[in-house]
Amino acid sequence: MKHLPDMIAVAVMVLTAAVLMGWLIPFPGEGAHIAPARSEFQSLSSALKTYKINAGHYPTTEQGLHALVERPTVAPFPRDWVKIAKSVPTDPWKNEYRYHRLPDDDPRGFEIISLGPDGVPSDDDRSSLDE
Repeated sequence: MKHLPDMIAVAVMVLTAAVLMGWLIPFPGEGAHIAPARSEFQSLSSALKTYKINAGHYPTTEQGLHALVERPTVAPFPRDWVKIAKSVPTDPWKNEYRYHRLPDDDPRGFEIISLGPDGVPSDDDRSSLDE
């Protein structure tokens, strides 16, 4: 009986850990998509930096990631254009990534966004700026 308080304390810690693990571990299928999205952010960032080297600037928001696949038909036109990708990649939920060119004074240059599993702007979105 003298170990009862210790057993209760351990039970409370185990129960607390179980509750916290439920909050910290993503639901099945949700977390498995985050690592590929981060990897794709890095690949797209490299492709966009290559585009900038050739074109002299990042694509505009209007030109978007399609500028990596087809020569832009709206200004500003690239100085030199090279096809960098076969197609515009989709995120792990099969939605096209969104691209936003940041103001010229922002050293980050651009933002790439995945709209997450629901495919609409919401709290589950992922951004290359969050990485």
